[in-house]
Amino acid sequence: MQPNLFNNDRITVMKCSELERFKVVIVRPPNTCQMPARTLMVKRIIALGGETVEIREGETYINNILQTEEFEFIPTTYNFGPRIVPDGKVFVRGDNREMSHDCHDWVTLWGDEGFIPMENIVGELSV
Repeated sequence: MQPNLFNNDRITVMKCSELERFKVVIVRPPNTCQMPARTLMVKRIIALGGETVEIREGETYINNILQTEEFEFIPTTYNFGPRIVPDGKVFVRGDNREMSHDCHDWVTLWGDEGFIPMENIVGELSV
């Protein structure tokens, strides 16, 4: 998650105690991605099950409320949603928003199958 993480950095992953918006997690991509089963990705939770997520003009809205994202990220130029995150799933994005393969791509391609199921969350990044 550049500029927070760089190639060849080592990280420590802990079991998730509680999922919260903007927490950095290690996830397996949705099965629809057809990536190798061992593939792990570092992403940031943006929305939880039952919430409506929308990206408008580079800004993130959850339940139609503009989110203040106080971490460093590369802004986006695309729009997404609004989409309701199914129960038992989360919506994740990478901090390098324009280059990241994440839920905004996967949900656009595969609908609800593009959200990350809870069982695909391996753990949270330890800081």
